[in-house]
Amino acid sequence: MANQLSKSGIITTNAVEAWHVTQSIDAFTGISAYDITLSGSLNLTGSVIEFPTFGTITATGNISASGNLFGNQATLSGRLNTNTIKGQTPSDTIISIQDNLNVIGNITASGYINAKRNIQNLDNTEALTVAMSGSTNGYGSGTVISLDLSTGSTNVEFKLPTTAYHYAGYEYDFIINATAGSGTVFKVNAVTSETLNGIAICDDGTKDIQGTLINFGATKAIRGTRLKCISDGVGWHITAFCLCDLSDIVIG
Repeated sequence: MANQLSKSGIITTNAVEAWHVTQSIDAFTGISAYDITLSGSLNLTGSVIEFPTFGTITATGNISASGNLFGNQATLSGRLNTNTIKGQTPSDTIISIQDNLNVIGNITASGYINAKRNIQNLDNTEALTVAMSGSTNGYGSGTVISLDLSTGSTNVEFKLPTTAYHYAGYEYDFIINATAGSGTVFKVNAVTSETLNGIAICDDGTKDIQGTLINFGATKAIRGTRLKCISDGVGWHITAFCLCDLSDIVIG
């Protein structure tokens, strides 16, 4: 266990002993391992922050560094802004973030990245038409749209984002978790200038998808139905696994 900085014996009119000073020097030069706990923000203008003893970094405020940050473990409830986080070995570096992680560049990992996908649970209690364009409506790339279509008799329609270059690589999965009720139609479409291209796999065969719309007839969006849509920046590649017959879906 790392040492703790102590104020023991530091009292007005008492003599200052050597260890009162050297503990801080030892802590910040790495001569000995000390845990450093910050309750506010740490702002540094130097190029490198290095903890050769690889102790624990705990902060409830922000940590900002213009260079690299070296440490065994970092637990943050605020923001971390640094070029690089390193441990003595790759397995030493543990980062626990209790807030959102927003990355402007790429995330590269030599091991596994374990994460839940964003999921939107919706039903058709009322008529539902969803325009998925934009970044603030909860439909970021990788979103799973889970649909309970048994709660009413109203139709559900999703309009995929326009496939400008910044949507290239976006993907969505639509899954039906409860079969569509009487009269309920389920649609996924692109805007008029875009196209859907792919295949629908049905109980009695397959059907090419070439158009701007896939439409499941009333009650034919059956639990277990799944659609995957991937943008190439020009159009949408779609694969539909349907628990109905070819005649139950319309490509428009």
